[in-house]
Amino acid sequence: MTTNQTQIAIGSAFKKLTFSLFLLFTCVAFAQVGVGTQTPATTLDVVGASGNTPGALNTIDGIAVPVVTDDMTTTATTGSKVSQLVYSNNAASTGFYFWDGAAWTAMGGGGAMSPDFSAGVLTITLDGTNHDFSGLIENSIHITPTAGFGNDFITLPDPAANIGRIIVIKNNGGKGVGVTNAFDSGTAVIATRSAAYFSDGVHWVCTHN
Repeated sequence: MTTNQTQIAIGSAFKKLTFSLFLLFTCVAFAQVGVGTQTPATTLDVVGASGNTPGALNTIDGIAVPVVTDDMTTTATTGSKVSQLVYSNNAASTGFYFWDGAAWTAMGGGGAMSPDFSAGVLTITLDGTNHDFSGLIENSIHITPTAGFGNDFITLPDPAANIGRIIVIKNNGGKGVGVTNAFDSGTAVIATRSAAYFSDGVHWVCTHN
């Protein structure tokens, strides 16, 4: 083999090796992608602005998903892939939702996300007007109605946003306490008694005292 032929053979072998290495690295690149790191440890490895994992929080750290305006509990738009994730800024369904293959499901559970309420007790004296407890975070209310006869009325939080929640009302006075958005709003919690109200998603349903 002449010197020229040897050089051609070596060059050809080098090209084949280079091409093979290119294919190898391309496969690796597609197998694991790093953002903020050149050594991804998973299929997609995202490292914060500090360059360390774990690392100190930076104001630009995080992953942003599409923000939508739909009410995710009623939207007619279906997802295209299981695990698809969006964030809804609609007042009726604010939060993260993922497509489970059949419906949009709130992160942490199905349906609309439950409000953040406590198991505390609210003690209040009514003033004769319909007291609106729409923003109630406690699950128990101790109420002293106004003096006299008849009933004083209150409004509990939206039942549609509190499905499954139970609120206990204790009447510490002489008048009755009625709930305007209860299934049986004409029936009041009578004097010195208690009653539990359960949300079925449409009304508050009372277990009569």
